[in-house]
Amino acid sequence: MLAHNLYGLDIDDRAYQLTYFSLMVKARQYDRRLFSRDLRPQVCAIEESNGLTKWSDMRGQVEAEQMSLEDQFVNLADELIDTFRDAKNYGSLLQVEPGNYDGLLDYMQQLLDEGCNNLFLSGWLQEVAERMPKLVRQAKLLRQKYWVCVTNPPYLGSGSFNAAMNQFAKKNFPDSKSDLFAMFMERCNAFVKPNGFQAMITQQAWMFLSSYEKLREKVLQKTIVNMAYLGPRAFDKIGGEVVQTTAFVVLQLKVPAFKGTYCRLVKPTSQQAKEKLFLTGDSRYTAQQESFAKIPGEPIAYWLSNEEISLFDIKNKIGDIAISDGQNKTGDNDKYIWYFWEVNSQFGWTQEEMDFIG
Repeated sequence: MLAHNLYGLDIDDRAYQLTYFSLMVKARQYDRRLFSRDLRPQVCAIEESNGLTKWSDMRGQVEAEQMSLEDQFVNLADELIDTFRDAKNYGSLLQVEPGNYDGLLDYMQQLLDEGCNNLFLSGWLQEVAERMPKLVRQAKLLRQKYWVCVTNPPYLGSGSFNAAMNQFAKKNFPDSKSDLFAMFMERCNAFVKPNGFQAMITQQAWMFLSSYEKLREKVLQKTIVNMAYLGPRAFDKIGGEVVQTTAFVVLQLKVPAFKGTYCRLVKPTSQQAKEKLFLTGDSRYTAQQESFAKIPGEPIAYWLSNEEISLFDIKNKIGDIAISDGQNKTGDNDKYIWYFWEVNSQFGWTQEEMDFIG
């Protein structure tokens, strides 16, 4: 399990250390000789390449003495240095190109073993070779495909992004750039093998808002197996209505006519009450996600009945023959809008009620 089944990457060094410790202690319960074995969890804190010099920036100084290196490896080293620049700002959102990473490490070790009389090349090798193994390890984690990807991603709206993250989001996640949790939904989808599972707890906004319509289209190309729509106050440590969440499992395969199970846990106002309702089996719905496509914007409206869904099959919709110009315009304000002092004579309100309104 430690060596081949559990993998993780975090931007926070302390979170990585706690995870490493927890996994080792848990594994020790099953294997008393664990600490004497050459085993370690496949987790790490992401390493930045800040401060490393790319070979392409050194090339001119070395070429004068006719030194040459294998392009496939030095180019791969440069690529990793570029990719992991300020990596703690992006974490596992980073996408890594395929490459012969083991070959890169072997080649760098070969150069170190052979030695080099060129001062510039020797200095570059010493600098890069020390940190490259960590970059290679996390590159492998980011390139690998998994049968199951599970996470509670960070929630942060684009309005709070720094300049670098804002640019990164627009370039790499145009359909989910509104919030970090949505970007992680896309990224985790890319981590999962065909027929694998993606399980997440996120903000509920992606289910309904128009800004996430393209993201919903991508999700609905797979199969939503089940969902616990938690709503507000799902975590007692987080008060108020700010964080409203949903937990769901997506199968990386489109199963036609599959009926997903959706549990509506919005009404209970505490973590314990939501758990109790979930375990009773009440407030559960089944829905075919193909029906969501009939609704404009494709919201995850799992609670609608077949009769209500069928209303969207009507060919002539109001929006096809009319527009709402300004939404609240009456077309004739003098006729349809009443001043408060006109209401008394028309509707028989008392003087006390009129004084309250005034």
